[in-house]
Parts: sequence; structure tokens; C-alpha cells
Amino acid sequence: MLVEVQRRFGGVAPRALLGAEFVVGEGQTTLVEVGVSGFEMLDGDDQPQCRSRLWKRPFTVGLPVDLADAVVQGLAIESGAALPPGVLRVDRAGFDMVNSASPVFNQAASLLRIALAAKLHDADPEPLLRAAM
Repeated sequence: MLVEVQRRFGGVAPRALLGAEFVVGEGQTTLVEVGVSGFEMLDGDDQPQCRSRLWKRPFTVGLPVDLADAVVQGLAIESGAALPPGVLRVDRAGFDMVNSASPVFNQAASLLRIALAAKLHDADPEPLLRAAM
């Protein structure tokens, strides 16, 4: 599952790209793994880029360490999106050195959880995502 979020606040357009996989498992808990890059946001100049579907500028590939806590907190937001036991692995990310910050990554992670939970319960995620935004 891949989620791209872009907000518009006048001249500011915070944006985030997050992707994850969910592997259903045995037991009673959901383990969350968040892969981070070995660099911080301001060190992303020489990193590979990937295209954005919502903006003309590409994302820098990876999840900088500075944004990881926001992702973990966003994934922890319950919002009625129950995940079954298993492993939720955030393994893809993209950021913009100018237009990315913790709040938009927090929201992207929350929306990613909602989308994954909907798919795992054979529901259409779009109405749930629209309601959450």
C-alpha cells in the first residue's frame, strides 16, 4: 500500500509519501516496523528521487530519522482502523526537504493505517480516507 499526502495552506504545501506491507500473523499483537534512512532531512541532497503523483517536484527517497517518530505516532492513532495480528512494515517513503515536516508524515501514517485496515477487511478505503481527511 502506498499513500501520498499533500496539503495546501496558501503558499505552503506540506507533503509526504509512505508505503507499507502487512503480513498477517499468529498471536494477538501487531508488530510495527518502521525503516529509516541513515540520514537526516537536510542531508538528502545526494539521495535518489522518485516521482510524485500530486506535485511537479519529485520526492527524495527514504524516511529521514527526524520524521520517524511522527510516523510511529501516526500509525498508533486508532481512528477505528483495527489491524489484525501480524507485522506492519513501513518500507517505502519519500520526502521533500522544503515541504515535509512531522505533522504531514503523522497524517500520512494515520491514513496509511486506515487504508491497510480497510483492505485487510475487504472494504473500500477511499470513503474512509476521505472522511479522515
